[in-house]
Amino acid sequence: MIPGRLKWNSITLKRGITSEMDMWKWRKLVEDGQIKDARKNGSVTMYDHKMTPIAKWDFVNAWPSKLTGPSANANANEVGIEELVITHEGYQRTQ
Repeated sequence: MIPGRLKWNSITLKRGITSEMDMWKWRKLVEDGQIKDARKNGSVTMYDHKMTPIAKWDFVNAWPSKLTGPSANANANEVGIEELVITHEGYQRTQ
């Protein structure tokens, strides 16, 4: 039996607003049509409450397919959240 085409879920990362512009610069490469430069390999590591790594996933040929900033609401007292959706060509759990 031969398996069908593999399908990978996108990776969604969220963080509170910081002064860092790394995600926005990465997304700008895609917007400017520099797809080859935008493709990156990377890892997502999960930590426990003592900051000990407990799981890790490595992904390949990833690019930022969606990036959103916080919604503006002057009446709310909430932390602004940035959300990054990463599309990739596969990942595997390595830890």
